Amino acid sequence: MRGGTDVLFYRGKKIRLYLYFNAVLDCIRILRRSDLDGGAKLDVSLAVLTDGSRFVRRLPPEEKAELYTRIFDEKINPPKRAGTDEGVKTVDLLFDWPLIRAAFLQNYQIDPERQYNRMHWRAFMALFQGLTGTKLNEVMQIRGMELPEPTRYNAAQLNELRKMKRYWALPLEVIGENYGEQLERMFTTLSKMAKGGQ
Repeated sequence: MRGGTDVLFYRGKKIRLYLYFNAVLDCIRILRRSDLDGGAKLDVSLAVLTDGSRFVRRLPPEEKAELYTRIFDEKINPPKRAGTDEGVKTVDLLFDWPLIRAAFLQNYQIDPERQYNRMHWRAFMALFQGLTGTKLNEVMQIRGMELPEPTRYNAAQLNELRKMKRYWALPLEVIGENYGEQLERMFTTLSKMAKGGQ
């Protein structure tokens, strides 16, 4: 497949996917919207990620949720590396977008905003995970640092680290938020709606 296009077979049908990194980021934005219910979030996300075929539009809610979950699990969510610890959230792809853009320009001389509808999500994530020596890396390190035990010798260092952690802290609404957890919540809501005949 070229660019961000991909395919997925679902219920015997071939579904064309548009997995450009900006489409996936749009889906994250959609999932965070409080003005949309779970069904609307799912419909809009599937419209962004698929070819919008009549087959997809006519699926019942529980099958739309299943399709979306398969797209996420098989095509978007990177496999976990052995020994990786989720720990503290150190980056948010939407909130930290200016730092991410600057890091791509610094490391790769690529402006991701000029790659809209051109760069596949997996290519974007491979480049993202390869970033080194940028302000983004520094900020992620600060966010992930644990405060050392206070001693009579490290008061100034401790104060400086606290100040940096406060300055670079992620907003409360994205701390602990995870794309997979949002997806699971939406899937559960849609399953309940489908079982209740709503």
